Amino acid sequence: MLIIILLTLITAIAYYYGREGVQGLRLYMLNVGQGDSFLIISPDNKKLLVDTGKGDLAARELHANLGFFDYYIDYVLITHPDNDHAGGLSAIQSSFVIGNLIETASDNSDFYLGCCVLIDFVWPESMPEFAIKDRSTNAKSITFFLTYNDFSAFFGGDLPKEEEDYIAKKYSRDIDLLKVSHHGSYTSTSEYFLSILKPEIALISVGLNNSYHHPHQSILTELHKRGIKIYRTDEVGTVSFNY
Repeated sequence: MLIIILLTLITAIAYYYGREGVQGLRLYMLNVGQGDSFLIISPDNKKLLVDTGKGDLAARELHANLGFFDYYIDYVLITHPDNDHAGGLSAIQSSFVIGNLIETASDNSDFYLGCCVLIDFVWPESMPEFAIKDRSTNAKSITFFLTYNDFSAFFGGDLPKEEEDYIAKKYSRDIDLLKVSHHGSYTSTSEYFLSILKPEIALISVGLNNSYHHPHQSILTELHKRGIKIYRTDEVGTVSFNY
């Protein structure tokens, strides 16, 4: 009987990982309240966690979405050290095995996540045209374009308008999905930025009834005006996408 149980368990595990391996790109916006945490999984099951929120909410969401046997994360990227983006790191480290921790990056740090998901860093620049050393931690947020086949997305941490507009002008590319910077604060996501990148989907990670009044109504109005589909964690919780 024990042998049968073990064989059944092994078969179930093999099926689980085999099933996971044939899927396309998976992207999760984890519900961590007033903070950020995004999980990106390549078709060959390599994982990148972008920010950790604060406390243990991200760890709980990962367990809920990855399953009991999946405890390895290939990369954890901290866009900047603010508590709502990095405060949950210790909880992640206690619950998961992390292959690589990325806390600094520049525009020459690009890499492929697994077989075919390009992480293309664009900020901070290795030789910026304007200095950022005296600016806020938000302005130094590690920022990247994600590309998989014909799908593309933009992740900018809490990047302010000036840096976002600079990136949009320099790279001038259409994207499918935008991780809205700074939880929908009016300090980010300008009309110019949206007019250049032209996202179809906007993800806003934000806490319910937060004291910052995020997301700002002006940002929501601009997104709606452009016909961009909005997903907010305070309204729908964790959301996932497959491409």
